[in-house]
Order: sequence, then C-alpha cells, then structure tokens
Amino acid sequence: MATPNNGTGGARRLASQDIPGARLTASGVLLVFLYLGLPVAILGNLLDFLFQWWFGWCIGLWCIVN
Repeated sequence: MATPNNGTGGARRLASQDIPGARLTASGVLLVFLYLGLPVAILGNLLDFLFQWWFGWCIGLWCIVN
C-alpha cells in the first residue's frame, strides 16, 4: 500500500539530529598559513635580498638586519 505524499513531492523526512556546518579550525588556519603565507614570505624575502645584492637597494627585512 502506498503512503500519501501530502503534496511535499518527496519522501518523508525522519526526525534526526542536525549536523553542524563546516567551520575553520585552528589546524585549518595553520595549514592555510603554511600553504599560502609561508611561500609568499620566503619568495618576498628572497626577492628583497636579490635586489639588495644586485642593485644595492635596501628594501624589506634586509634593511633591518644590516
């Protein structure tokens, strides 16, 4: 015997607990920093160092170090 649809257009929904939505965790923030921030910082400092070495311009972190 078929059950009535009651105009919902689909199967009945069972009562269940809601699963919380996705959220950014502390480990996620760390991984984003390592994946995106660290390479940018390394390449930026490398470019600062190369410009200082090639052209004598003191820019970036290397001005403070010297």
